[in-house]
Amino acid sequence: MTHEEEITDISTAMLDQGLVQPCPPDGGGCNSWNYRTIIALLSAGVSKEIATQIVKHVSNRKDQAKLKEETTRSLERAEGFLSLDEETRKKLARPRRPDVSFDYDCLKSQVEEVGDPYDILDKHTDHCKNVSDYLAKVFRDGEIGCVLRSARYKKDLFFPRDFKKEPHRSRVPGGEEGVFFLNNPVVGSAIKGSWRSKDCVTEFRHLVLECDHPVSEYPDITDLWLKYLVTLRLPVKSIVSSGGKSVHAIVDLGTETETEFDKVVGDLYEPLVMSGADPHSLTPVR
Repeated sequence: MTHEEEITDISTAMLDQGLVQPCPPDGGGCNSWNYRTIIALLSAGVSKEIATQIVKHVSNRKDQAKLKEETTRSLERAEGFLSLDEETRKKLARPRRPDVSFDYDCLKSQVEEVGDPYDILDKHTDHCKNVSDYLAKVFRDGEIGCVLRSARYKKDLFFPRDFKKEPHRSRVPGGEEGVFFLNNPVVGSAIKGSWRSKDCVTEFRHLVLECDHPVSEYPDITDLWLKYLVTLRLPVKSIVSSGGKSVHAIVDLGTETETEFDKVVGDLYEPLVMSGADPHSLTPVR
């Protein structure tokens, strides 16, 4: 048996035993899955080398360089976490969230009396001129926003400082490519090898609400989700189309620390997920 076949057998056995959970699709929580899996494997006595290979085998992350970077960071964090005493670990562990899922009838019943959501948005939305204008409205003066690396520039950009320099200035007014950005402000420098991890966040304020349930299964899901957002009793700061596939909203929770953020999101978790929100998006780093 080759080493690769051995890793395949070990991975399959651990999946069957429930020690390792299946990895979500790329972009659907691979990073957090990576960390949880590393924690589980190291706690079970698996060596760092074997744990790394199991994660590589099971992960759905397509970008191998990104997978390697995430796994290295997960190993460092996991070793630090496991070196703590049990009482400290319990204090740091996130409370378990309710086991709930999307309820189409629940969503529909909440918005049956709502009119055309596009008319409502047109009346109450401050439309943005370009990407720079949009980011200036999302973040406060003096804050740094991390615009995630693109295939074009091969590195992360930071708003507003990098938007004042060439060659990036020419793409700021454009909107055709769209822009990926971190939902909360960051320090603008690397911490523990990452420019956009939770450690880099300076204020835990924004929550991302996205509804990615397939139109093939729910033909009216986009309109229903928009109606839900425009009637949601939360301070919605932004509503955007994500690649024409779904609608994402940013909610300003008014929280500053991670502890405050987790408390508020914990209270909102069940009604949001039942109404269509993607549970994987309800984190401070999206």
